[in-house]
Amino acid sequence: MGLKILYGFYILFFLKTVISSIKKSNNQFINAYSFFSLEISVKIILSSLIIFVIKGDTYDYNNSFKVLAISTVFLFSIWLGYINKSIPVFFLKNSKIFFRQTDKIKRFKGALGFYAFVFFGLGLICFLMLMIKGGGGSLWITDSRTAYQFFRKGAGGYYVFSQIFMYLSFVSFLFKLKKLKFKNIISLLTFFVFIFLFYGSKRSLVTLILIVIVFYSYYVNNIKKSYLFLFFFFIAALFLLTQFLFSNLSVIESINYFTYFDNMVLFLQKNPDFTFMNGKSTFSNSWSLVPRSIYPDKPFVYGSAYISELVYPGSAASTHTIGVLPWAMYYLDFGYIGVFVGGLITGISLKYIQLLFMVKKDFFIFLLFINYGISNILKHVPFFVFILLIVLSINYLRIKIIYKE
Repeated sequence: MGLKILYGFYILFFLKTVISSIKKSNNQFINAYSFFSLEISVKIILSSLIIFVIKGDTYDYNNSFKVLAISTVFLFSIWLGYINKSIPVFFLKNSKIFFRQTDKIKRFKGALGFYAFVFFGLGLICFLMLMIKGGGGSLWITDSRTAYQFFRKGAGGYYVFSQIFMYLSFVSFLFKLKKLKFKNIISLLTFFVFIFLFYGSKRSLVTLILIVIVFYSYYVNNIKKSYLFLFFFFIAALFLLTQFLFSNLSVIESINYFTYFDNMVLFLQKNPDFTFMNGKSTFSNSWSLVPRSIYPDKPFVYGSAYISELVYPGSAASTHTIGVLPWAMYYLDFGYIGVFVGGLITGISLKYIQLLFMVKKDFFIFLLFINYGISNILKHVPFFVFILLIVLSINYLRIKIIYKE
């Protein structure tokens, strides 16, 4: 009975906070909080159905309750962070770098149509390198899902950067559409959905559609509130549809694919005396920014992959890590306290991104909003930005020293 009550409370709290976030975002129900909380809740609701419905009376009640309780704490702390005003506004006022308009930036924005083709070409080149270096060859064309599962090892960098360039091309074309009519946007989306079918990733297809929904809502016409629940069900159905298309699974088998909740229960079952990692998991996740093609000795076990290793030893090294819930790293480090603080920081960050996007809806801020509020489409890019900043800083110091001499 307690589990059902908590389950009902979680769903009601999720719906209540999403509706409230609409009011706090100029009546935009498509905002950073609603998307982030939707993804978490879809994972929890769909994956918990496996335990509560499919498994029936065989599930582990105590650990299932604990996983749901941790999830509730995480969502609650995200909401607390999101409704905070002072911290995000402080950072917004000190974000002058995002509002600078240099001549180079103006020229880049003016030539977005040209760069859209450049990005597209770079995406194709990286894809060809993936086919050659990964060993999949023509299989990426004839059976992309199989190629995705077995022929990315050693060529993952080409796969990631091919997708990044294609995303950049897609967004650039969106911003350069002469007429922002629904049919023009859908035509562009259809073309890129066809392109992304060759990557074998279900999430990529969903991400393209989410990008269009955000773009349409903010730049063309705000989607009505009456479509809110229809939108949520559409995203959930889309997850199931892509799973069916790529894997030929039934509805029940597709739902069974979402094992996030079950995996966390398994982790608690197999590690009842687990010792918290005191920050090691979160800090080690920095490795996710480094492409293995640049640093081959990059460890396989870092961040939330520690859970895969604890549940299924050796799974990380074989690149078959299990899906976990978003709070996994925070719990690994500091338990409930880590989950609460991690959620709080996440909520504040989401509010900052939302405010930034509402103040300035240009190309770069749109990419930032999508990447951190919706889906991580610029994976590994922060690593290269960091390297670039170091190089520029060294060059600046060198010039200053020479100038003084």
